[in-house]
Amino acid sequence: MDYSLRTYRDSDWEAVIALWIDSGIPMGHSECHAVLERARRLWPELFLVAEDPAGRIVGAVWGSFDGRRAALNHLAVEKGCRGRGLGKRLVRELLERLRATDAVKIHLQVFSDNAELLDFYRAFGFYRRDDLIMMSADLRGNRFNHTRGPR
Repeated sequence: MDYSLRTYRDSDWEAVIALWIDSGIPMGHSECHAVLERARRLWPELFLVAEDPAGRIVGAVWGSFDGRRAALNHLAVEKGCRGRGLGKRLVRELLERLRATDAVKIHLQVFSDNAELLDFYRAFGFYRRDDLIMMSADLRGNRFNHTRGPR
C-alpha cells in the first residue's frame, strides 16, 4: 500500500489523538488541542502524519526544536499498518527535517519496559543513557503517576 507523508493540519487533531490513544501513548494535559496547535505554528514542518490512499491518518510523529536540542515525540503507526516500514519513513523524514534546523542533538523518551521500541530507535543511532534521570513537574499543579503520566 502506498502511504503519503505530509505536515500536520489543525483538522487532523481528532484522528491523531485517536491514533495515539489506540497506540498506547499516555495522553496528558500537554496533548490538548491548544498545545498541539501552538507546536504546529512554531515548527510546522516537524509535525508529520502518514495517510493511506483514502486519506485516512495511519501514522504520526511530533518533532520539536528549542533552538539547541530536538525531540522526537509520540511516534505512532496504526496497528494494522505496522511492519511495512511506515514508522521508519516517519522517523527518517523527521530526522531530515531536524537536520535542516541545525539541531545538534535529539532526544526521545521510551518507557524502560518497551524493548521493541528501544530496538527500533537503536537502528537509527539512538542510544540509551543511564547517566541521566528524567524528572517531571506539571506547572499547573496536577499530580503525576511517575510511569504513565497524569492521574
